[in-house]
Amino acid sequence: MIELFCIKYADSTLREDLALLGGSADKRIPITFCVYLIRADGRNILVDAGCDNMPGFVMRKFFSPAFLLRQLDITSDEIDDVVITHAHHDHIEAVKHFKNALIHISKAEYENAKKFILTSYESFEKYYGKEADKRRKLYNGMLKCNVYQYFK
Repeated sequence: MIELFCIKYADSTLREDLALLGGSADKRIPITFCVYLIRADGRNILVDAGCDNMPGFVMRKFFSPAFLLRQLDITSDEIDDVVITHAHHDHIEAVKHFKNALIHISKAEYENAKKFILTSYESFEKYYGKEADKRRKLYNGMLKCNVYQYFK
């Protein structure tokens, strides 16, 4: 049996022109932040990791994806695989919580991610193999954290 869960972890808005061809820069449209959990053959597979913060966005009804998984009686350590669809911050930043998971990302997206990575995960420097190019403090209205930026 295969089970699929859509896990909504936040709401926000986006300028319409950034999402729709011919959209208005003066109009905002609602957007939803989600990750997906697939349970199949005894494995827990997460499609995208989500994020713990989203610089530049006001997040409403925010809960970390790891917290919401616990509501399904699944701990972060029980995630076997994380499939990253693309290397945007809101799809990859929270991957740090899934320490036992095998991370799947296409080579092209991995290369894109290396051009600019924004993370609050201090140990990412060790995994990325270099120190952050820029460090700053961030408060996005919900979370206070240190942010590390990397440029290729």
